[in-house]
Amino acid sequence: MAFCRYCGKEIPEGKNCDCAESKAAQQTQATQQTQSVHQANIVSDCVDDFLGLLINPIESIEKNLAKPNQITGYIFLVINLLILFIGSSFSIFHNSYIEKNQFLCGIELAASIGIIKLFMAFVSYVTKDVDTTFDRAFGTFCYTTIPTTVLMIVMVLVLIFQVPFAHSIIRLSWASLDMLYGYFAFKAMHKNSQSNGIGIYVIAQVLACVIFSVLYYYI
Repeated sequence: MAFCRYCGKEIPEGKNCDCAESKAAQQTQATQQTQSVHQANIVSDCVDDFLGLLINPIESIEKNLAKPNQITGYIFLVINLLILFIGSSFSIFHNSYIEKNQFLCGIELAASIGIIKLFMAFVSYVTKDVDTTFDRAFGTFCYTTIPTTVLMIVMVLVLIFQVPFAHSIIRLSWASLDMLYGYFAFKAMHKNSQSNGIGIYVIAQVLACVIFSVLYYYI
């Protein structure tokens, strides 16, 4: 026979005591196990989403849009903004204004990109022709930051090793990829229209550039 570690009552071998303390401990253990499984699933989802977006972006974005939980998209956006903030704060992007106002520019740049993603998600949601929610629209635009995040990491490595001309090429590629994958997200929400919403996307992108300029250069 065994004894309860909480109340001292004798209990059959392999059984649990029915006292309040023992039940509370069992509940805590079950909650911890559930959280561990949930965290493992999030990591697995992030890896799958990362590879999917690089290998088959359009199909992967459409699948992501259908997800009720957009946590992986938010995680990728936070990583993207953190790298932007760190890059600006430590003058990784080699800009005279940034070098004079490093910490402030890090905040401005990260906030500007976040607001742009929010704006593009809002426009795509308002004009969508598929059944989705704003949460899924925003999560999908967050999800599309994966390629630019990879490029920013490459940019940091390039600058550390001082590869000639690579910085300008990567910055141009970063802007191009951001617009391309943004369009993929927009297309997924306008796939029933004949033009896939490309006209609205171009207008939204122009407005986004104006918003970015105002937020980044004048605030």
